[in-house]
Order: sequence, then structure tokens, then C-alpha cells
Amino acid sequence: MTLTLNNLTGDYQAVLTTTPARPFAGDFRVNLNLFNPDVGSTTAWESFFSDTLNDLHLASPSQRLILSGSMPRLSGWRAGHRVSSHSGPFGNPDGISLFHSEVRNTPGQAPTGGDNLGDAVGYGSAILVPEPISMLALAIAIQCLLLLAACKR
Repeated sequence: MTLTLNNLTGDYQAVLTTTPARPFAGDFRVNLNLFNPDVGSTTAWESFFSDTLNDLHLASPSQRLILSGSMPRLSGWRAGHRVSSHSGPFGNPDGISLFHSEVRNTPGQAPTGGDNLGDAVGYGSAILVPEPISMLALAIAIQCLLLLAACKR
């Protein structure tokens, strides 16, 4: 997964990729939750990114999925910051008891669990990527996302 954001506006784009053997397909939900313990505060307002309950349907399988939105509070995220996709590596932001990122079945489908985003290490480093027109961007690389895939029906 790569997350690019504009530090001035908070606009972001999350690009998720998977393997040809396990593409995104059918009905599924994507929950993205990321914690940045290096932002200078562990308050959820400044250090926690959450884009959840993305219920999707893809008639044709795809190895690439893009989610976008705006979260102005991410203006303090910088290149080199450590970012985790679950509670394991750095614990939780203040007020959050547990978090993780996943691709799973949508509600109403037979439960088969979900594929967590990331591996046992579960964190990567933020990399600043310049964009045109003076926009600052941030890319979050998360190791071993080959596990990322749509849940089986």
C-alpha cells in the first residue's frame, strides 16, 4: 500500500496492490487504519489515519485499488516517520483500544475472516514524494503486502 497526501489540504490517495493469484474481486470491505507514533503526539487526532467501511463490488478482478479522500489533520505527517497498520509494533494512539487494517467480507456474507494488511512487523517508513504545484506528498510503504487480497466469497 502507498498513501500519498497533500500536507497543506490533507487530501490523500491510498493505492492498494495485490498478487495476480489473489486479486480484488466480488464484494468486499477495505478498512485502513494507520498509526504514526513519530508525529509528536499520540493523540488520535494527530497520529491516527482511518478510512474504514469501504464496501466495494468489483465485477472484474483487479490487482490495484485506489481509495481517496481528505483528512486535514494529517498535516504533521513527514518523511521518515514510522507508520503501523496495526497495534502490534507501537501500541495504540490515545483513546483507541485496538486497531488493524484489512480486506474482508462485506456484512451479510458468510464469515471467512479477513486478510490483514502488513506482516508481523507491520510498519514501514514514510517517504516524502514531491507533487506538482508545490504540493507535499507522503508515501507510506508497508512491508510484505503480498498478503493483501480480497476475501473469498
